[in-house]
Amino acid sequence: STKKKVRAASKKQQYPIGTIISKAFEVLGQKKIRSFRGEVKEYYSDVQEYRVVYEDGDAEDITESDVAKYLVAVAAPKSKNNDGNMGAYAYAHGDRKKKKSA
Repeated sequence: STKKKVRAASKKQQYPIGTIISKAFEVLGQKKIRSFRGEVKEYYSDVQEYRVVYEDGDAEDITESDVAKYLVAVAAPKSKNNDGNMGAYAYAHGDRKKKKSA
């Protein structure tokens, strides 16, 4: 008898490293909800999850659908004018530095 090899479905990473999300969490001990900015730092292709590190240093692994749900800005390709970290976030939020007029 011939056995067929079963290959696990491999899904391509949709969101690049540097993608920015914003997710609300309850602030411990305060019964307040606060949104925290997070940045995709890694992608684990074996489990198809993204490692997100938040502005307060906390981190979690989330699914692609969660990245889509909390998405603020997809990271722009690195260039001379973009440091690769906050360029897309700044652009999406109007935080770009304005050129001085002559």
